[in-house]
Amino acid sequence: MEELKDGFRWNLLAREWKFAAVGFPMVVPLLYGSFGLGPEFFSAMLFSGFLLFLSALDIRYGMIFDRFLIPMGISGFLSALSCGLWSMAEGLAAAFFLGGLMLLIRRASRGGMGGGDVKLCWVLGLWLGWDAGLMALMIAFFLGSLFGICVFFYRRNSGIEMPFGPFLSLGAFFAMLYGEQIVKWYLEMI
Repeated sequence: MEELKDGFRWNLLAREWKFAAVGFPMVVPLLYGSFGLGPEFFSAMLFSGFLLFLSALDIRYGMIFDRFLIPMGISGFLSALSCGLWSMAEGLAAAFFLGGLMLLIRRASRGGMGGGDVKLCWVLGLWLGWDAGLMALMIAFFLGSLFGICVFFYRRNSGIEMPFGPFLSLGAFFAMLYGEQIVKWYLEMI
């Protein structure tokens, strides 16, 4: 991972914007297929752009910067309210619950998980609400575990650091698009 030796610099982000711009055309057809052309589609596009960008930052620098999480959280909160997805109290409760849950996990991991992951979960609660937010966490932990197992067997004792932000982003994206179908599929299996 590339280090930020002199602190945060805006010019270092040019590559991450390109990553998000390359990934975005692959995401738009999925969003259109799920939401059609309406306010939820544009909200999902904004959310997906933030997720792509934050994933690129976490992969390259091992950090998720507050200066991007704050506008993401505000826009998610306003977007959810304007689309009528949930009330203000419900969005804040989901945000505090998901962020608090990740804070407990971070404390239990003794520094194995960063503070940016905790704050990202707080923001995901504002965007996704209860159901999809919890689904996003489950998907993220499942995908992260699979990746960790593969890395363990492929490169034992390699000391590879694994940022969790991209897994949270993937989990959030899949929960946003397919959360209801995943729950139905799971309930049918039981």
